Amino acid sequence: MSIRKDRKFLLKTTQFPKLYIAGLYDMVLDVKKIYEETKNGNQIYFVAIPTGHMGHIEKPKEIIKILENFIDFSIFY
Repeated sequence: MSIRKDRKFLLKTTQFPKLYIAGLYDMVLDVKKIYEETKNGNQIYFVAIPTGHMGHIEKPKEIIKILENFIDFSIFY
């Protein structure tokens, strides 16, 4: 992922809802940095969960619930 082009401008220029799910104990990504990044955009929602980098494997039911809630919210946006 570190070789990807910087697309942060999309966070500011797009109007559709976006969701970040971050693991509080992630040893790969800096959760605080990601949270700060979300402050610079439109319609960005941030959820921190008590997992490492692989939250979808560590807590799949919790991830599903977060995604369902986000989709429900986005439909009525």
